Amino acid sequence: MKQKLSILTVAPLLFSISSAELVITEVMSKSSHPADKDWWELSNTDNEAVNVEGYYWDDDGESGDDGAILPDITIGPGESIIIIEGEKSDFEGMWAPTGLQLFDEDDVTGPDLFSGLSSGGETLSLWDKDPNNHDDAVLIDSVTFPAANPGISFEWNSAGTPLGLSAEGQNNAFIARSNGEGEAGTDIGSPGEYVEAGSLVSPSFQPPLVATWRKGLPLENSAFRVVASDPNAGEIISISIANQPAWLTLTDKGNGTAKLGGTPPEKGVFTFQVRIEDDSEVTNPVTETFTLHVFGDNNVVLMNEYNAVAAEEFIDGDDGEGVDTFFDREEGNGGDWFELAVVGTGNTANSPVTPQAGTTVDMRGWSVQITTSLIPKTIKLSQDDYWAAVPAGTILTFTERSRADGGYDTAINQTSKLDTEGYLWTNIQLNDPFFIDQNQSNFGDEIEINSSNTQFIVFDASGKAVFGPSGEGVLSTDTDNDGFPDVSPSVNAREVYKLEQDPSPAIDAMFAAYDDGKSSSFGEPNVGSAGAFVQDFTPYVTSNTPPSFTSLPILSPDEENYSYTITLSEAATIKAETMPEFLTLSGNVISNNRPITFDDVGTYAIELLADDGEATFNQTPQKFTLTVGSPFEQWLAGFGISPENANPDNDSATSLEEYLFGGDPTSSASFPILSISDGRFIIDLRRGVEDYLIDIEWSSDLENWSTELINREDRSDSPLGEEYRRNAYSYNGDSALVRFFRAKVRVAE
Repeated sequence: MKQKLSILTVAPLLFSISSAELVITEVMSKSSHPADKDWWELSNTDNEAVNVEGYYWDDDGESGDDGAILPDITIGPGESIIIIEGEKSDFEGMWAPTGLQLFDEDDVTGPDLFSGLSSGGETLSLWDKDPNNHDDAVLIDSVTFPAANPGISFEWNSAGTPLGLSAEGQNNAFIARSNGEGEAGTDIGSPGEYVEAGSLVSPSFQPPLVATWRKGLPLENSAFRVVASDPNAGEIISISIANQPAWLTLTDKGNGTAKLGGTPPEKGVFTFQVRIEDDSEVTNPVTETFTLHVFGDNNVVLMNEYNAVAAEEFIDGDDGEGVDTFFDREEGNGGDWFELAVVGTGNTANSPVTPQAGTTVDMRGWSVQITTSLIPKTIKLSQDDYWAAVPAGTILTFTERSRADGGYDTAINQTSKLDTEGYLWTNIQLNDPFFIDQNQSNFGDEIEINSSNTQFIVFDASGKAVFGPSGEGVLSTDTDNDGFPDVSPSVNAREVYKLEQDPSPAIDAMFAAYDDGKSSSFGEPNVGSAGAFVQDFTPYVTSNTPPSFTSLPILSPDEENYSYTITLSEAATIKAETMPEFLTLSGNVISNNRPITFDDVGTYAIELLADDGEATFNQTPQKFTLTVGSPFEQWLAGFGISPENANPDNDSATSLEEYLFGGDPTSSASFPILSISDGRFIIDLRRGVEDYLIDIEWSSDLENWSTELINREDRSDSPLGEEYRRNAYSYNGDSALVRFFRAKVRVAE
């Protein structure tokens, strides 16, 4: 029998502690779409209504003190409510539940209005009051769940028995109507429905549904298992495989598990279907698609490091001593960033593969896919010439934040030590229009890197996986010393994930020394084991290293003038490959060859190339966008203010008024002076502002205003300096009528 309700659950072995009529029956800890986000379901399995006002839920234990307190909610007999992280309207649009009570962050109180559910697995608990403040708080229900499969919820029945992953058509689970973005949904769950204890239910799969392995090695040695569960006692589960590659086999172990076999002959991504069914002849079989990532042993690019430090955390925690060699010690450790190591093609297709100095990798059109808790974010590299031949030994960092926001801007070969230590460092800021294909990327305003099973896959221009998945959740630690990884390194919100091994093409995402770290080395060789280990890039040493731009580009003119003095790490010629016509490169200085005017307002690409004249590894580009704003925008930029900030000092004059009439937009004490002297209205007006028109009006009652009979008398003795002129306005009529003057600003057409 099905009842109205929803559920929450997860774990290598799902389990629940249920002691009352209130039961957690469903949990979505890793949705596939931003509109869905995390949610969980609480069901009243009793025949009487229950009020849960003051009840407290948390995913960090009774002493976590970061949970939420429920409001005045009455749950009817057999009814389920849904606690959601996202917006109610988004949830309703995706799932279209009828008459379902939804509660979001606006409805609850407490230290954390919705503690995000870990996609890597955790425990969710409900008490009748906050256990941090009440010693007599009673645990009502608690469920534990493992790492989630994206977009599939966990289910429990009315007795708290885990039912595993939701499957379409089973236990009233269905595919969401929408993804919240106008497209068909893919998430699977049964919000508002729960299964009555004692009902026969179909078997289900336990996550993960994704496996990783290396080509040429027998899968029989893998720790991965297909795991099925059936809450119906006494039934026998059978497991079979379909649509698999010819070399892949599956052996049903007869205990609800199955083992993969066969030896992958090549690297790649392989999908296949697994079917489970029981012998009840009542329930339906269930089929799921599994994915097997097979790694190669000659990889041209490696995942080297990524930052999992949360925005409000310090690396190694508030009381720790961890630092980054570049960002030092700051909240967020530089924001979301990751690092690749370009190692090139090794000397042989057979292991062991040794590095080859002087090789390059064509990365034009490549992409990096980042998967955390929502839909994958893709960063698409452009077709720029730089990507055509990236030298082996290059450390590539990608930053979400710019330098102004605590990250770093794009800089090619910013560190150039290829001839001595064997490495280069290039940083790409993700909003860069030259080196990132913004139209083909889908990361929007941000990528998402954190401590909840973030993984990376690098694809070449044809869409073939080059490296990965790599990151938390990928088995890369051998705990039983049998030569095969069986555990994934775990990283928390105060750590980084990094490779503690010398970079080599022989490394893959699985058979590698990946570990968590309490210090980081953005843009430099990784350091591990408390400083005892430092990555060695010297196998990539070449006879020459490219020049570096040591000067920061000037991104806007100073009113009508522009000047950028270029400095380099070594003697080299500088070529301007792209530049607006009003600029000239002379030696190492770019300057304007005529005054920059209002007609030049716009954005311009400036593309420079430094060349040291050697035969190889001799060039470095610097590319940036010059923004010519209006004189008003340039004036604001001098104060570090954007045009969107209309009144940064919160006085009664807008920034535009202070620009025109003489004021300081950063100081409320600096205010344009408008005065009346000898019956004249006196203002100081900035010269050369033909794009703005100033209307002087008079009134006798502050309601009716007129420009009639106003005469202007120009004066040149403004106390504000030569940039301003003093104007005096008078009324050429009955002066008794005029009691008030005002100046109105409008844009010239």
